[in-house]
Amino acid sequence: MTINPQSKTRHSKTGFTLVELLVVITIIGILIALLLPAVQAARESARRLQCTNHLKQLALACLTHEEVHGHFPTGGWGPYWAGDPDRGFSNMQSGGWLFNILPYIEQQALHDLAMTGDSVKGDYDRSKAERIKQVLQTPIAGFHCPSRRGPILYPWGLTYNLVYRNLSNAGVAQPQLLAQTDYAASCGQSQQGVTAGGPSSYADADNNWTNANWSFNSTGDTKKNLGVICYHSMYRIAEITDGVSRTYLAGEKYLNPHNYENSKDVGTDQTWNHGCDWDVNRLTKIGSTYYPPMQDTPGYMYYQGFGSAHAASFNMAFCDGSVHSISYSIDRDVHNWLGCRNDGNMIDAKQY
Repeated sequence: MTINPQSKTRHSKTGFTLVELLVVITIIGILIALLLPAVQAARESARRLQCTNHLKQLALACLTHEEVHGHFPTGGWGPYWAGDPDRGFSNMQSGGWLFNILPYIEQQALHDLAMTGDSVKGDYDRSKAERIKQVLQTPIAGFHCPSRRGPILYPWGLTYNLVYRNLSNAGVAQPQLLAQTDYAASCGQSQQGVTAGGPSSYADADNNWTNANWSFNSTGDTKKNLGVICYHSMYRIAEITDGVSRTYLAGEKYLNPHNYENSKDVGTDQTWNHGCDWDVNRLTKIGSTYYPPMQDTPGYMYYQGFGSAHAASFNMAFCDGSVHSISYSIDRDVHNWLGCRNDGNMIDAKQY
């Protein structure tokens, strides 16, 4: 019997050797290592674009509010009060800016959920309070930056022992899980910060209740807050004398990444649906202290200023509805001037 030499050669060359297999695996690993950063960068670019669009929609909603009601959304009564649809859209509305723009981001039903027609004693209405509680526990995707966290419920942070008076006056317990936000309106330069105490009831507010900060946004005192949406505010486009394209409206707020989900941060311990507070408002300067923007930094608490989870820059919406990417290295004075509606500093886009 003769053996075909070609057949013998064919059989001896079938399959990979172990060395060849290891080489192929190594090459695949190198290709994955090279491609992974590009894939991650593409995903972050898409998330940043989505974040920009969220801010764009919020800015347009604020402008629609200004057109319909004659002023930008009020900042509300501070952290002890949630929004109440029966209180209208003026600075006698207890809730903050995000509550007031709900009708202009296709959330009219949510805005009206607690409506009863009683704007005088509604804070003592248990049925209304239960529905306000429902709103507090409704996450909205457009209130979140996808690079940071999603629209789910987060624990009530208890940084301060705050209880919403719309609930406590009616005997309704504070919810332990709340919907939050990654965006904050700009108070600009301030002499008081963003938080101030409010009235104890609707009746107090309606009967000329006041404190050192309550009336300044209604009486033309421009020294305490130079931003656009502040405590008890009600500013018109005409009052933005520095120019709507040169003035911050709202933007991404700084958060400590360690507290993204546990709410143990003064800047994210409550909900999107309450009056002026660090959760929903930020500023550029208090007195002589500047608050420049920062990238989210693990372990660093910084609840006063703007910032984001993005690298190199964060997003800010301006009063003309435009959204700009602002570098973290922006000059602190330029950042502060952009936060002020009427300080006389006309900032050119080349400066940021």
